[in-house]
Amino acid sequence: MTPQQRQAAIDRAVGATAAAYGGAAGGGQMLGTLLGVGIGCSVGAATAGTLTLVATLGTLTPLAVAGGCVLGGVTLGGLGSALGGAVTGVPALLQTGTQQYNQLRADGVL
Repeated sequence: MTPQQRQAAIDRAVGATAAAYGGAAGGGQMLGTLLGVGIGCSVGAATAGTLTLVATLGTLTPLAVAGGCVLGGVTLGGLGSALGGAVTGVPALLQTGTQQYNQLRADGVL
């Protein structure tokens, strides 16, 4: 096997692993973002944006509810995206990476 063939096989293996991770992580990021925004908006609206203390009805003005919804949605939406991508992407990365490594070993590339 020439060095060029060896490098091409390794490049294909890395490409397959990256594609598997990207596909799996993308779905998890989308779901995590949707859940995070939904939960964050609800929590933010109920707490008028403090995200810690439940507001009383007297302090819940429409502006506070809207601002709290936006703040909560942005905060938990971002966290949900990161968590969702990791939860779904890392297992795919490990599985595909292991499979590609084993194939390279079996083919005598490594």
